[in-house]
Amino acid sequence: MKVFLNLNIWIYTPYTVQRELLMALLNFCESEAGLARSHITLPRILDLVQQFYWVRSSRKVSGPKRLLHPVTKQVIGIRPSLEEVGKLRILLLSSAEMVVRLKFCKYV
Repeated sequence: MKVFLNLNIWIYTPYTVQRELLMALLNFCESEAGLARSHITLPRILDLVQQFYWVRSSRKVSGPKRLLHPVTKQVIGIRPSLEEVGKLRILLLSSAEMVVRLKFCKYV
């Protein structure tokens, strides 16, 4: 689970990879409610949105738009476009909604 939620690993992968990662996270929340409650929290999800998928121009997101090789200075990774970031943020916030729903259902 720590690999899924460590977006430092995934932030320079293509949009499709990040989308599949977040879809897997949603599926995990649905199928493993007990584990999801203990590993995925609302503050953690909101922190990930703020740190990696923030699109307002007044706030910097974590890392530059391109990742360069330290020796050759060639581009080895590019962050998703603003439109794609918006779609990824929706997926991540959907998992936040599911986490809140799971926490609420625990007490009903």
